[in-house]
Amino acid sequence: MYYFISICIIFSYLIAIYQRNRGYNFTPSFIKSIIAMIGISAIIWKIIYS
Repeated sequence: MYYFISICIIFSYLIAIYQRNRGYNFTPSFIKSIIAMIGISAIIWKIIYS
């Protein structure tokens, strides 16, 4: 489980850096990316382990 959380945070950080390069603010992009990545990983977790 910690593996999925760390992957979500790393991918969210990379997405937020990409969005910052496009001209968006880092913090809102990072928070939105974390929410999106946790949602996607929860769906994947449920498919794999149920």
